[in-house]
Amino acid sequence: MNNSVQWLHLSDLHFGYEDNTVNQLRNELPDYLKNYFRNKKVDYIFITGDIIYGKADAEKAYQQALSFIGEVMNAINVEKEQIHIVP
Repeated sequence: MNNSVQWLHLSDLHFGYEDNTVNQLRNELPDYLKNYFRNKKVDYIFITGDIIYGKADAEKAYQQALSFIGEVMNAINVEKEQIHIVP
């Protein structure tokens, strides 16, 4: 029995900002994660550094984050579905 906790930390995706590089990363990351975590379990997902110092549009950032989380959860097997968003 494997009792280790598997976690994924996603950082600096800057939801609420329009930046071509970050948008490309957000678009490509779910497919990358799907391949990386194939046949693995994930207990927790931490998303950090997304809304920084109130400079992003908070509502837009929140909606983008929810959409991205949905894509990530569809791409990988999140065992306990514990998602933590830390601004």
